[in-house]
Amino acid sequence: MSGALARIEHWEKEIEAINEGSSQVVLGRGREMLSHARWRAEREFPSQWGSQKMSINIGCNSVPTTSEALSKDISALVAQIGK
Repeated sequence: MSGALARIEHWEKEIEAINEGSSQVVLGRGREMLSHARWRAEREFPSQWGSQKMSINIGCNSVPTTSEALSKDISALVAQIGK
Protein backbone atom coordinates (compact mmCIF):
# COMPACT_ATOMS: atom_id res chain seq x y z
CA MET A 1 0.00 0.00 0.00
CA SER A 2 2.94 2.35 0.46
CA GLY A 3 3.23 2.64 -3.34
CA ALA A 4 -0.35 3.88 -3.63
CA LEU A 5 0.14 6.33 -0.80
CA ALA A 6 3.42 7.50 -2.30
CA ARG A 7 1.76 8.16 -5.67
CA ILE A 8 -1.06 10.12 -4.07
CA GLU A 9 1.32 12.17 -1.93
CA HIS A 10 3.58 12.82 -4.95
CA TRP A 11 0.76 14.33 -7.01
CA GLU A 12 -0.64 16.25 -4.04
CA LYS A 13 2.80 17.86 -3.60
CA GLU A 14 3.00 18.59 -7.33
CA ILE A 15 -0.33 20.41 -7.18
CA GLU A 16 0.69 22.33 -4.06
CA ALA A 17 3.91 23.43 -5.78
CA ILE A 18 2.00 25.02 -8.66
CA ASN A 19 2.07 28.81 -8.45
CA GLU A 20 0.31 31.62 -10.28
CA GLY A 21 2.93 31.62 -13.02
CA SER A 22 2.33 27.98 -13.94
CA SER A 23 0.22 27.17 -16.97
CA GLN A 24 -3.27 25.74 -16.72
CA VAL A 25 -2.01 22.64 -18.54
CA VAL A 26 0.35 21.83 -15.66
CA LEU A 27 -2.47 22.25 -13.14
CA GLY A 28 -4.84 20.12 -15.23
CA ARG A 29 -2.23 17.39 -15.61
CA GLY A 30 -1.53 17.37 -11.87
CA ARG A 31 -5.23 17.10 -11.03
CA GLU A 32 -5.73 14.31 -13.53
CA MET A 33 -2.75 12.34 -12.28
CA LEU A 34 -3.90 12.75 -8.65
CA SER A 35 -7.37 11.60 -9.63
CA HIS A 36 -5.88 8.55 -11.37
CA ALA A 37 -3.68 7.73 -8.36
CA ARG A 38 -6.73 7.86 -6.08
CA TRP A 39 -8.77 5.73 -8.50
CA ARG A 40 -5.99 3.14 -8.66
CA ALA A 41 -5.67 3.07 -4.85
CA GLU A 42 -9.43 2.46 -4.56
CA ARG A 43 -9.16 -0.53 -6.92
CA GLU A 44 -6.01 -2.02 -5.40
CA PHE A 45 -6.91 -1.43 -1.74
CA PRO A 46 -10.70 -1.07 -1.44
CA SER A 47 -10.70 -1.64 2.32
CA GLN A 48 -8.40 1.36 2.87
CA TRP A 49 -9.19 3.73 0.00
CA GLY A 50 -12.57 2.56 -1.30
CA SER A 51 -15.98 3.93 -0.49
CA GLN A 52 -17.10 2.91 2.95
CA LYS A 53 -20.62 1.57 3.32
CA MET A 54 -22.47 2.80 6.34
CA SER A 55 -25.52 1.17 7.84
CA ILE A 56 -27.82 2.83 10.32
CA ASN A 57 -30.30 0.86 12.39
CA ILE A 58 -33.22 2.78 13.82
CA GLY A 59 -35.41 1.00 16.33
CA CYS A 60 -38.82 1.96 17.58
CA ASN A 61 -40.33 0.45 20.71
CA SER A 62 -43.71 2.18 20.60
CA VAL A 63 -46.76 0.62 19.00
CA PRO A 64 -49.00 2.83 16.90
CA THR A 65 -52.32 3.35 18.64
CA THR A 66 -55.74 4.44 17.48
CA SER A 67 -58.00 6.93 19.21
CA GLU A 68 -60.17 4.02 20.37
CA ALA A 69 -57.17 2.33 22.00
CA LEU A 70 -56.17 5.63 23.61
CA SER A 71 -59.69 6.08 24.99
CA LYS A 72 -59.50 2.62 26.58
CA ASP A 73 -56.10 3.44 28.09
CA ILE A 74 -57.40 6.72 29.49
CA SER A 75 -60.45 5.02 30.94
CA ALA A 76 -58.27 2.40 32.57
CA LEU A 77 -56.03 5.08 34.10
CA VAL A 78 -58.99 7.10 35.35
CA ALA A 79 -60.44 3.95 36.92
CA GLN A 80 -57.13 3.26 38.68
CA ILE A 81 -56.96 6.82 40.01
CA GLY A 82 -60.51 6.64 41.31
CA LYS A 83 -59.82 3.55 43.40
